[in-house]
Amino acid sequence: MISLEQVRLLESKIVKTLDYVNQLAGENNLLKGKLDSCQKRIEELEVLILEFKEEQNRIEEGILSSLNKLNEFEDAIGRNYPVPQADSHSSEKNGIKKEPAVVPRNGHTEHKAENDPDGGEHTEAEQAPDNSELDIF
Repeated sequence: MISLEQVRLLESKIVKTLDYVNQLAGENNLLKGKLDSCQKRIEELEVLILEFKEEQNRIEEGILSSLNKLNEFEDAIGRNYPVPQADSHSSEKNGIKKEPAVVPRNGHTEHKAENDPDGGEHTEAEQAPDNSELDIF
């Protein structure tokens, strides 16, 4: 036969089990809420990724377009103003190797020579040429 003590023990175990089930149900609801929040954030990030990829493609197309225009510009300049070929034999006969003219911002042209016949006196522009005309930006 079942005693009163056994019934009370069973009742206490049932109460503990119900409390535990309620606790788990609460945690389950909390986790479902977090999951929904995370899924919404994932969807937002996927949209941002797609926008980023599209923007990257537009940037790449713009850069390629600019490079093509620059190439066309360089080709047009090359056709209109061909680069003259220097006669290297005439300057080497004298034992003087001449480098191309350096044109500083002030507009005066100065030439540089490896074997300087006038004793090594150089102007400031010859010693440190101004490369600012080569700056792109």
